[in-house]
Amino acid sequence: MANASTVTGSPIDTAVATDPDLCRVSGYLRNAHNQPLAGYAFILRYCYLPMGIVTSTLVLQERLTIKADRNGYVEFDLIRGAKVTLELPNLLPWIYQEVTIPDASSANLIDIIFPYLVSVEFAEPAAEDVQVGKYLTVYVNGTLSNGETIEKINNTALTIDIGDDSILGKSEGSSYIGLSVGSTTLTITDVDTTKVDEITDQEGNDIILFNRPAVILPGAPKTVNVIP
Repeated sequence: MANASTVTGSPIDTAVATDPDLCRVSGYLRNAHNQPLAGYAFILRYCYLPMGIVTSTLVLQERLTIKADRNGYVEFDLIRGAKVTLELPNLLPWIYQEVTIPDASSANLIDIIFPYLVSVEFAEPAAEDVQVGKYLTVYVNGTLSNGETIEKINNTALTIDIGDDSILGKSEGSSYIGLSVGSTTLTITDVDTTKVDEITDQEGNDIILFNRPAVILPGAPKTVNVIP
């Protein structure tokens, strides 16, 4: 079993960038005693430079040093959609992460440093047909807190209820088999996030996040029609 690193984070009201090309990231840094890390500094580096923004801007500066104020608060702007490396020194293990900046006006610091699963949905939410005796593969995708997508979430992490198991049966993996003619539904009722490949540190150890919100499930079930 992999080792685990523990990081705590709390949601805050995020500041908003006024430039449509930028995302304003904000959050608090605290030590293990919940005291502000006043003056603590970490480094961000854009992964791809030089880099251009289509609105006639050329970005050349690679390195940004972010320093917390006396309350441990940090606030900074980054280019939307960019990838940056984050270096948090003086930690055991020393954290070096590559992160993606959301295409949004604001983001919580913890959401981009250690992105976690926010919501899931069927990869193909529309109704599908399968013949009796044939197999239908149903995948589920997830959205992370930084806006990135996890495709084909491990089926062992999902609890999916079949509306009528005399019409449709569960097969191996993400597959279902048509049993008899009729229509039924598939409903995602739970996600075990411990079985979802979310985030690890640079050594491959799991990152544990406390007080994380419940995963948002699809608002409607998926219909499956079993045909002759």
